[in-house]
Amino acid sequence: AIHSKVVISSGINAEYGGLVNGVVKLNSGEMTDMFLPRPNLPQKPKAVSLNMLISVVCGKAIQAKEKEVVNSYVIVRMIDSVERLKSEVVWDSHHPVYNCRHIIPFTYTSTFIDRLKDNFVVLEVWNKTGTSDELIGLCKLPTSQFSLSLSGDNLHTWLEEEVPVVAVDGYMPIIDILSNQRCGVLQCVLAVGSHTQLTQLLASKHLPPLVVATKTPAEKPEEVVEIATKTRHMFHVTVNSVQDMDMFEGSSWGSTDCFVTFSLPVSTGSASPELKTFTSAISSAAPHMKFSHKSRGRG
Repeated sequence: AIHSKVVISSGINAEYGGLVNGVVKLNSGEMTDMFLPRPNLPQKPKAVSLNMLISVVCGKAIQAKEKEVVNSYVIVRMIDSVERLKSEVVWDSHHPVYNCRHIIPFTYTSTFIDRLKDNFVVLEVWNKTGTSDELIGLCKLPTSQFSLSLSGDNLHTWLEEEVPVVAVDGYMPIIDILSNQRCGVLQCVLAVGSHTQLTQLLASKHLPPLVVATKTPAEKPEEVVEIATKTRHMFHVTVNSVQDMDMFEGSSWGSTDCFVTFSLPVSTGSASPELKTFTSAISSAAPHMKFSHKSRGRG
């Protein structure tokens, strides 16, 4: 048999022969195959930059609990992000016109598209009062349509279209998180597309074009970090009544006192809020008792 020697550095893959003292023994026919040009490896696909359009046009029949005057504004909270976008305050109106529009750039990844499945962009509707702002309710914009339209091979087909993928275009309900009742509606548009597609969508609705923010999704502006560190939550707990209560063993109606106790986080100026215990008024035990107790905490 004819052998040839090729001196190589250590660590070579000895697929074509054995490595002996830094020398690979190759059969003559195998040398030709070794130096043939390798097939071109598939190139990594270029990143696709897209934009999400969030438009809050107006609200209708917005009601704030126990408030005759409504000075409302909207806060947009993005998916998996501390970033929030805020509209201007519309004073003394149950039918406010916000004309609040934002374009958020992001890079297409399968991970991000998967997050859009069964998820929402949350709009918080707040009432600005003289003391502290109060949450009127939440309006949730579903994003599942983006996951269906942009997953897999659908992306390249969809990019050839003239219009973007539209998940919401119309009136969406505002829900009071305590009573689960509707307290108004918001006219919204939620879409994802290229800059050209979104420009055409805005033109079709006779809305002025928007300039896409210059920052990329990977960047974290200082103001976003500041918002994250200063975010506070207000907790409102109302204990209205107790219905159909069973008496404890060994006790009788009217001879036992009943009350409700619970804990809420309360900010004390330190880094972390502390839990504070709240207790309702005492009532004589009965099958149906009314407390009408209200407490609030800020964390």
